Amino acid sequence: MRSHKQMATDEKRAALWGMDQAGTRTAVEVFVQNGLLERFLELVWRR
Repeated sequence: MRSHKQMATDEKRAALWGMDQAGTRTAVEVFVQNGLLERFLELVWRR
């Protein structure tokens, strides 16, 4: 199963996708579980 993740802090967006529905679900789970969502939010919503 392959999944892909891309983050662009200058444009404040992240893209997650897989080769199919299961792959996309895995990409989202990995993004959240590995702390990447938290890190992304810290980068784009500076106080």
